[in-house]
Amino acid sequence: MHHPEQPEHEPCATCGRDVAPGADRTYLVTDDEILCFDCAVRLGGSWDEITGTWLQPPDLRATRVRRDHVHQ
Repeated sequence: MHHPEQPEHEPCATCGRDVAPGADRTYLVTDDEILCFDCAVRLGGSWDEITGTWLQPPDLRATRVRRDHVHQ
């Protein structure tokens, strides 16, 4: 029996909630860290439903996430 592939889950860099990049709406911080949608919005991020892009990135200055290679 063939089972559909399950999306790979990763923890949100701030709250630890498991999210599935590609399936869940997330914000990519680095190649190793992501934010769940709720944390990204809580940190000031603004998502555009029409374009499917972040209009305003989250403000990571007050977080513990690595900021040395933050995607712009």
